[in-house]
Amino acid sequence: MTADRKRVLDLLGELSTLHPDVRLGQWLLMFAELARGGGTEAVYDAEDEELVPVMRAFLDKRRAEATATG
Repeated sequence: MTADRKRVLDLLGELSTLHPDVRLGQWLLMFAELARGGGTEAVYDAEDEELVPVMRAFLDKRRAEATATG
């Protein structure tokens, strides 16, 4: 397993803890579209190393929002 793949899986775990109602497929599609733009092919074309920064940014934003609200 590559370091980027491990990071993607770790981030998915953290996100799933914060938002257990979101399904795995939803996460993957959302981050693939953020990394590659809209379109069905995004989920097939997105590379692990492209997903890590968008997932990290999303998680950091959610954590900051959770801290701000209390």
